[in-house]
This record gives sequence, C-alpha cells and structure tokens, in this order.
Amino acid sequence: MRPGSAVGAGALPGRAAGRPGLARRVATILWGVPVVVGCVWFGGWFLAAAAALLSVAALLEFWGLGRSLGVTGPLRPEVTVGALMLTAGATLGASAFAGALAAAVLLVLIAGVLRAVATPGGPVLRAELGATVWAILALLYIPWLLGHLLLLRGAVGGLRLTLLALGLVWVGDAAAYVVGGLAGRHRLAVSVSPGKSVEGAVVGVVAGAAVGAAAAGWVVLPFAGAALAGAALAAAGMAGDLWESVLKRAADVKDSGGGVPGHGGVLDRFDSLLLGAPVAYWLLDRVPWALLGRLLR
Repeated sequence: MRPGSAVGAGALPGRAAGRPGLARRVATILWGVPVVVGCVWFGGWFLAAAAALLSVAALLEFWGLGRSLGVTGPLRPEVTVGALMLTAGATLGASAFAGALAAAVLLVLIAGVLRAVATPGGPVLRAELGATVWAILALLYIPWLLGHLLLLRGAVGGLRLTLLALGLVWVGDAAAYVVGGLAGRHRLAVSVSPGKSVEGAVVGVVAGAAVGAAAAGWVVLPFAGAALAGAALAAAGMAGDLWESVLKRAADVKDSGGGVPGHGGVLDRFDSLLLGAPVAYWLLDRVPWALLGRLLR
C-alpha cells in the first residue's frame, strides 16, 4: 500500500509481526543488546571508544544521505575530527563537552571558509556552502546528541541511569512496534513513515512511563519523576525515529545503510537513542527531583 492510500481494516501495512526480516532483526538484537550493555557497564574511555566508532559509522551514512540531497564529496576529515573531540569532551565532563562543541563547529567553519576561498565561485561555491551546513548538522545530530549518553554515564549513579535510559528507549520502541503491527489502525505520520500508528505510539509512551515508575526505587528517583522521564524518553525515541524517516524520505531511500542485519544501517538502529540521550541526561540527572518534591509539598 502506498503512502497516502486508504487504510484497511487490518493492521497497518509493513508492521505485521511476520513481516520479512523479523528473524534477522531478532538475531541482531540478541547479540547487539549485550554488546551495548557491556560497553555501558565498563564505561569511561571504553564506552568513549565505542561511541566514537558508532559516531563515525553513523556519520558516513548521514553523509551518504546528504549526497542524495546535493552534498558533494566524501565525509570531510574535519567532521570526523570534530566527532572525536565531542566524544572525548563528553567523557571528561559537561564543561569540556561544551568547549568541544564550540571547537568542533569552529573547525568545520574554518575548513569551509578555506575551501570557499579556493573555490572559483558560482554553483561550486553554493555547493561548498551547502556541504558546510550539512557538516555542522552532522556534528549536532550524531556525536553531540550521543555525547549526552556519555555525560549521563559519568554522573553519580550513572551506570543505573544509563541502563535505565537505554531500557526506556528500547521498551517504548518495542511496544510501539508490536502494538502497531497487531492493532494499529490510525497512521501517525503517513507522509513520512506510513507503518507507524497512533495506537503504537500511545502504548509506547505508556509502557515507558510504566517501566520508569517501576524502576524509580532502583535509580533513587521519585515515582512521578521516573514515570515522567519514562514517558518522555519513549516519546523522544519515537521522535528520533521519525526524524530519521524524514531524512530518508527526503533522500528517497529505504534504509540509511546495510551494516546492521534486519535493521538497515547504524542510523536506523540508533536513531531513537540519539534524541533520547539528551532527554535522559536532563531528566534523569540534571533535574533536581528531590528539591522539586519538597517545594510541591
């Protein structure tokens, strides 16, 4: 069924539990989840190295999407250097992370100016400007957003908070996927991702809130705060998935790549976590829930 066509009485197209590729998707999850959890468990520079590799792989896919939109040339070396700077900064703490962001953006701008000076002008100059803007977006979208997960891991109680953040994003995504396939009737974003349903999104947010509330004691957060964080993380994960769908629709591709069996590319697998990471950092670590609780009594 094409986007925009009428919705039938059954589940939304492409979301059924028995759709092709489900076995590969499950197999990837079975080995992928332990790998991710293991990296988070060790933390520190071990997690930073894993995040750096993930960022570079995702940047290569993002740059490929950009080529479909008119961005020229291979992934620029200054973007890779900027991603490594952001990863290192996030590992060192919030202040270093802020400084790394400023330095990375400045590096991309300087490289863009130098290329522009050497450009004869006209269409080539416009292409250079577009590539520089895309490079800045690449830094903000991938290593900067992902860096918040490293900040969360370095916080007090960071191991439990980070594991909870991952779990909430995954639970929301899984609940939306399953319910959308079994009972989805109303499309959530027909022009961007016609397989997603309103029913799946609602259940995903509710599932996130429920798991967050259940884990409140484990991460030492107020019940209401943990439930709110769970709902917000599930919603942020879905928003991240939709944003990548916008990029893929604009680039007229189905997947960002083919490096993750059953899931497409690296971006296809971690798009939910990218927007979820800053939400997790602020809601699980930076919001003074105990103080707010006393003020609201």
